[in-house]
Amino acid sequence: FALSRLVFFVLALAAFCVRCIILGSKLVTPGNFIRAVLEAMAFLNSCVGTVFLDQQLQERLFLFVFGGSDAEYSDGERALRNAYRCRVVKEIWQNYWETRKERAVAIAFIATLDHYDIQYMIIAKTDVSAGDHRLVLRQSVDADVMDLVERERQALQPPVD
Repeated sequence: FALSRLVFFVLALAAFCVRCIILGSKLVTPGNFIRAVLEAMAFLNSCVGTVFLDQQLQERLFLFVFGGSDAEYSDGERALRNAYRCRVVKEIWQNYWETRKERAVAIAFIATLDHYDIQYMIIAKTDVSAGDHRLVLRQSVDADVMDLVERERQALQPPVD
């Protein structure tokens, strides 16, 4: 596993370096300077886009869970999202840093927390093969925050006549 990841890292780094060298040579070569600048901007855009993709996916998941039916955050929903994030980090910190004394693991978990982890923590498994198509929110990680989400949602819904 580690060897394959190292090989992939070296190949990706080599491809990045080759692309940078090609762009650099195009920029310093007289001729079609505008096209070279546009290619450089497209390359930078793709580099920045890969960095922010995971953050965007995580934000979309939070918007789905905490944003309500209008898919926009109110002040209360944004506060609940932030409280949930803090609670998750607090649980990791207490469980790994303080209780187990595994400080490097705690930092690694907090630093690498992504949308897959959040989705696993929030959404409970359902058996689609048995006809269970419901979205079930998990309450084991931090039931208090999820209870607040439900109360906030009920308070925001108009009364049914």
